Amino acid sequence: MTIRIKLWVDNNRSLEWTIEIDDLAKKFWEWNAANDRLTDSWPLDRCIRKFITDAEKENGLQSVFDDDQYNEIYSGIRNAWPEDQQ
Repeated sequence: MTIRIKLWVDNNRSLEWTIEIDDLAKKFWEWNAANDRLTDSWPLDRCIRKFITDAEKENGLQSVFDDDQYNEIYSGIRNAWPEDQQ
């Protein structure tokens, strides 16, 4: 079963979009590698929230999410943790 995460650009409910959790995890780990492996010094939770809310010019998603989906987001990203970033 594919899990789709609902997001909103700039906290605007009219700018809703979705992404599959596997794609979100891939983008997160690419972002983490490009940001000097922020997960080495920050808790994973804070890194995920920063990635999702960071501006697009900072390679973030510039979005917000429904907290009801956060466990799925966190688990999907944690379970996709690349060996070279552990």
